[in-house]
Amino acid sequence: MTTLNTVSYSFMVNGEVCGFLKPKRGIRQGDPLSPYLFILCGEGLSSLIQQFVRNQWITGMQIAPTAATLHHLLFADDSLFFGKATEEECQQYQNILYTYEIASGQRVNLQKSCVAFSRHMNMDKQLELAEILGMERVEKHDRYLGLPTHVGRKKTASFNYLKEKLTKKVVSWRAKLLSGAGKEILIKAVAQTVPMYVMNCYLLPVGFCDDLHQLCAGLWWGDTGEKNKIHWRSWERLCVPKHEGGLGFKNLHWFNLAMLAKQGWRLIQNSNSLIVSLYKAIYFSTAKDIAIGTILAPPPPVDPMCKLWKAIWNAKVPGKVAVHTWRSCANILPTRANLLRKGYEGEMGCLMCNHILEDNMHLFLHCPYAQETWSTASIPNNAANHVNLQDWLLTLVGTVTKDVFAKVLIIMWSIWKNRNTQLWENKRQRPSEAALLSLGWLTEFTAINTSSLGTTVGRQKKWEKPRHGWYKCSCDGAFVTDIHRGGSGVVIRDEHGQFRAGAGKVLVQVTSPFHAELIALLEGLKLAETLHISKIVFETDCLLLQQAVSQPDTDLSTLGTIIAEVKEFLHRYADFRVLHVPREANRVAHILANHALNYSESQSWFVVAPEFVRDVILSDCSH
Repeated sequence: MTTLNTVSYSFMVNGEVCGFLKPKRGIRQGDPLSPYLFILCGEGLSSLIQQFVRNQWITGMQIAPTAATLHHLLFADDSLFFGKATEEECQQYQNILYTYEIASGQRVNLQKSCVAFSRHMNMDKQLELAEILGMERVEKHDRYLGLPTHVGRKKTASFNYLKEKLTKKVVSWRAKLLSGAGKEILIKAVAQTVPMYVMNCYLLPVGFCDDLHQLCAGLWWGDTGEKNKIHWRSWERLCVPKHEGGLGFKNLHWFNLAMLAKQGWRLIQNSNSLIVSLYKAIYFSTAKDIAIGTILAPPPPVDPMCKLWKAIWNAKVPGKVAVHTWRSCANILPTRANLLRKGYEGEMGCLMCNHILEDNMHLFLHCPYAQETWSTASIPNNAANHVNLQDWLLTLVGTVTKDVFAKVLIIMWSIWKNRNTQLWENKRQRPSEAALLSLGWLTEFTAINTSSLGTTVGRQKKWEKPRHGWYKCSCDGAFVTDIHRGGSGVVIRDEHGQFRAGAGKVLVQVTSPFHAELIALLEGLKLAETLHISKIVFETDCLLLQQAVSQPDTDLSTLGTIIAEVKEFLHRYADFRVLHVPREANRVAHILANHALNYSESQSWFVVAPEFVRDVILSDCSH
């Protein structure tokens, strides 16, 4: 009490300690001493109740002849009292609470408290005793510590709130565009953790667990309120670990049993606890201690596909690419051959080459479109030596590096993406363009995930001045998918970071973001030539673009002509450099390219005045 009565506080004002304040209401909120004081008060309440028990002023409750007497359970600020339903005992509990209030200053909130009685007790008597206690009478306490206090034979009804909670989450997730990897994370990290707390103490009905499984399965396969999608694989098979060909989802029933087994282990290990003494008195008062024997089981058979599954999930590729490859190897992609097994009666031919049957082997390996894509990516395709896609990928796992295997997965994803675009939009990329764009995406993904390991969260790299005698040209492109319209932005600055020239252009009939980025770089090269600048570094935040103009091979894609023109500039001027920089270092060109989208086609070019980008440039420089 001296610690509480003698405390005072001073204040720091402009770095100086000023005055002091002596509190009159005890310690401040959040003081580290508060939890200890609360525990001390709780110990005082517990000792007070035990004193009343010793004096036989209250009797508590005995659930079995040999069981210990229960009179109270305390957890944080939740208190559960047990007593005999008599006027005298109710009055004694009021005395306990009043004494505790006077001693500690903490008053029980009777509006938030309630009392429940044995179901065989007269209702008039219940109401009379509830009035003495000053509390509301209820049939049963709804929950204690977040768990139902009474579970009868209708267990499903008792736990239905879990199903309602999960249903609300699933409905909200369905409205979002989520990839397979995103759905996997939500199911594992959120959906399947909803009932976990309850499963620590209660055995949920098997049918109830199946209902929760159905909600998760519907989310995974893309069910909507109006229409259910094809469930290509049973939930039990999805619950198989990833290295065995599944997705590693939880089977809630078996997980429930495992969590209850943990509680059983705690009962065995903590044989002197209160709950163990109660369980012994009720269920096995005459039973002897049971010994934990050793069970020897034969080792599981070795799955030859285990090596492939591990390689897929360990590959350094985006999550949706790994999920797509898993579905391909499990032969549960919605190809026309697989749809035939589900009742599909439409066209069966390949969408890319009109082959008689579209199945996994043909789509990814035998189709001319796929073969040209593999050839552009410089990945050998020895499809003739393999009977199925799994066999082909399993061979690659043992013969190529991890980087090459990642490229294989990204190319497979690109082929499937173009197949779907052909189906739904009647268009597709050329094989060379598909390979180039997908490999560029993989390179950017790898670079971002590698560089982020050693960086500080929240740090941004700003634009840096060029060295003495040099210039820098920031280039960026913007793209609007729906109308195939784009914009380019180019800004040239000198060695002091001063604005020298800039221009924006409206781009029409642009086919992709890469197309817009490529034109922006070409316009930057032309502007530098017009200004007779020979020593200049061109910066772009598109890694794919930097790679495309740096490699010596001839590009055979639809944009090959523009790429060749850029390479001609770089060959003609020896001191022209093209570098890749983070997007944060390319902000000025990015703003300018988006600004160009607002202009009409008749204003295809507009020269930027220094005032337009002055404020952005000043905040963009790192010096």
